[in-house]
Amino acid sequence: MPSLRALAPLLVIFLVCLEQPAHAQGSTTEALSTPQSSEPPAATPTAPATVAPAISPPTPAPASAAALTPPPATPSAPPPQAPYGYTPPSTAGYTYVPPVQGLSAPNAAGSASPVPLAPPQSPAERERATNTHVDRVILMPTAETQPKGTLYFSSYEIVLLQAGYAVGNDTQISFTLTPPVGKDDVLPLDISLKSVVLREPKVRLAAFGSASGILGLKEGAAFVGRVGGAFQGCFNEACSSSVNVASTLLLIGPGLITANAVGSILKVSDTVDWLFEVDSLVPLGREAGIYNGIAAGTGVRLSGKHLGLDVTLVTPLDRKAKDLPVFPFLAGTYRENLLE
Repeated sequence: MPSLRALAPLLVIFLVCLEQPAHAQGSTTEALSTPQSSEPPAATPTAPATVAPAISPPTPAPASAAALTPPPATPSAPPPQAPYGYTPPSTAGYTYVPPVQGLSAPNAAGSASPVPLAPPQSPAERERATNTHVDRVILMPTAETQPKGTLYFSSYEIVLLQAGYAVGNDTQISFTLTPPVGKDDVLPLDISLKSVVLREPKVRLAAFGSASGILGLKEGAAFVGRVGGAFQGCFNEACSSSVNVASTLLLIGPGLITANAVGSILKVSDTVDWLFEVDSLVPLGREAGIYNGIAAGTGVRLSGKHLGLDVTLVTPLDRKAKDLPVFPFLAGTYRENLLE
């Protein structure tokens, strides 16, 4: 049997081994035996915070009843009537600005369209504006007048001078004279008034009256009156080609004379016309029986907006004459519209 001294180390090791499990087992048992509390851990007490005293705003003074009453609503002016079918938007604070004439304006589709400054001229108005000699054929008058505001100066065979003015779109007045002629320096002159009474696309009618006379006679001034009318039938809408009939009654004291004419204007181009005319002088009564005759003329017309020139040939138609003389007849006009 071994001795106790030899067993002592083994006994110490054995005791140490027994102590380690017992310590671990005791820790586990303590952990299991300790109940888990469901309450949260107690908060750590802190020092109370210092609260600043609340500052209340000043109490406003009570407002009067008039100040509390809202101002009356001012009725807004109706929006301006916009042209071209355009309706201004009803946006608050929007100010409608009308379009500038001559630029563009929105149409119903919203796109810009040109704005005409003036209504377009009809073909008849354009013909009057571009044909200086629109108021006559060769010698006879047509049933048309110069445009309103037109001042014109004409010369027949250089020595017969005429000035006229269109006081309206349908009425013109003219003054015709020649330089003093003869030893007595007599002065022939004529004052006429012409007015259109009917202007249709294919038909024109005009009436006119005048006073013709001679100044400087030894017996004094002598005047005769004339009244008449003109018909113009148009071949086209512009009435640039037409047939014309005119008749004038001369009041010479107890005697009466009628001057009748038939003429035509045929448009060749924008500035060239062909003219044809037949004139007759027929006395009514014995007192004026010596005044009679017939003549015919034809030629061309060069006419524009401001200048016109007729170059024609006129011949008397007398069966008693063996040779029919032919006379050149020139008529020129310058005009200007004072309203343009």
